[in-house]
Amino acid sequence: MAIVTVINNDILISVEKATYDNVECIKLNFQKSNSKYKNLEVFEGNNMEQVFVDAKKLIGQNVTVTCWDPHNAPGMWSNNNWFKDIALLNNNTNDSHILDKGPCIKCGIYDHFVCFSEDSGQTWMHYACKDN
Repeated sequence: MAIVTVINNDILISVEKATYDNVECIKLNFQKSNSKYKNLEVFEGNNMEQVFVDAKKLIGQNVTVTCWDPHNAPGMWSNNNWFKDIALLNNNTNDSHILDKGPCIKCGIYDHFVCFSEDSGQTWMHYACKDN
């Protein structure tokens, strides 16, 4: 199998359990890219809940996402929004001083004015949106 990068760098905005192609999956939603799905029964077996919990820890972070395709069938899985692995990108640069917190979880607006979190920085909202 060939490993294919399906998302090079995007912000993970949510993780949910879903059904895709009649299969129980984990669904990853991104700021700019199409949603990606992982067949939990086939790839994770008894570890399904832990995969869901681990993926949620990456919400609001820049990640890279890979898939695998058979060598003789490029795009077989990767072109159909499936994924195999998600990993945190190391965005530590000396010239960056703005923390990208993602969109406001209440109003959905993406700007750098989100400043209030009720879950220790996992998700963010505008202070004015906190009571909505």
